[in-house]
Amino acid sequence: KFPRFFSAFHGRRLPRIPLFFARFFHELSSVRNLRASLGILSLFALFTVIFLMQQQLTAWQIENLNVDPQKKYILLYKVPPWMEALEAGDECVITTNEKLLPSIEMYDAVVFSSESQINFPEKRSPDQLYVFTSRESPLYTKNNYQKDLMQYNLTMTYRRDSDVFWPSGFIADAAIDASAWEFRPPKWKHAVFEKYGANVKLTSIIADKSKFSAWLKSQCTDKSMRIDFMSILENYIEIDIYGECGRLDCPGTQDECLEMVERDYFFIFIAENSICKDFITEALFSAMRYYIVPVVYGGANYGDFLPPHSFIDANKFNRTTELADYLQRLASDPTEYGKFFWWKKFYPQVRTKRTLRGLCRAIQEFSTRPAKTGKIANIQSWWQDDSQCAQAPKIQLI
Repeated sequence: KFPRFFSAFHGRRLPRIPLFFARFFHELSSVRNLRASLGILSLFALFTVIFLMQQQLTAWQIENLNVDPQKKYILLYKVPPWMEALEAGDECVITTNEKLLPSIEMYDAVVFSSESQINFPEKRSPDQLYVFTSRESPLYTKNNYQKDLMQYNLTMTYRRDSDVFWPSGFIADAAIDASAWEFRPPKWKHAVFEKYGANVKLTSIIADKSKFSAWLKSQCTDKSMRIDFMSILENYIEIDIYGECGRLDCPGTQDECLEMVERDYFFIFIAENSICKDFITEALFSAMRYYIVPVVYGGANYGDFLPPHSFIDANKFNRTTELADYLQRLASDPTEYGKFFWWKKFYPQVRTKRTLRGLCRAIQEFSTRPAKTGKIANIQSWWQDDSQCAQAPKIQLI
């Protein structure tokens, strides 16, 4: 028996040489007629030339890739367009182009998003990592994960128990390098309430506010009863609703819109579409960059993500009337209202840009484990666990 020939690239096999080559000599040895033997040899030569031309093309492609064996190659497989702009630092190469490498099996990791219909590639190398990602809550992911059992090696979501914690933003200490784009567990200072009367900028900002609250509503769907919550709250306080599902249009870009809210309003409502553990969208961190007090409505333990006394959690109140009364008292007291911005002196860096640097590091570390292909037994039970999300808020809607 003759050995099976193969080519290798970056530690992985290229597609096998056709079976014709592996069995050629066996077939040739069984032919006794010289003319037939010459015919087979000619055919073999033709196939050899074609194969070498293909190999030369592949080698040329590989040479022009400038592949670095020290880097990890990560394929974003049929992901939503917004993920295409994500970067991962210098240790990994990120691409949505399946043809960047000659075979999909050559990628160190393949990333799948819950926001797209997940269909796995037909081929997969034994040591290739599959990564499950989601920025949405499980209530808004439509895939049937029953078929995905024993497929994934890593998870990357907003949940803190993910292999790679992937928040929509975070607040960093002033001492942290300004170029840092990764979440670091905070050690919040106790709220330091300065005499804001001496802060001319803040005093001026508060004095210019003339409207009560705004809600920037970008989605019309609702699985958190937030529409009911806001409708009841409107009976007690003024709420201007902006966006596609609102009554008002916000001017310009998101930043221009938030600048307008900062100038005119005391409060901004950040009402999530799902009441799930750790689930916080980018809207909150975007608002935290401005001098507006956010009123949050969701399922996260917000104190784990935001400085103390920098936000108001609606679910800490027994009923909507109590929340409305508190907001009215706060808006009428500039000194107490101003204390909600004490943290900006110590935590000036509010990050709202997602990256894949944490994933890159996780893949680098995973490749050094003794068992490189450890798989998640049941992604469905992990991701769609009923204990992760609530159907109703804690605050009574009365």
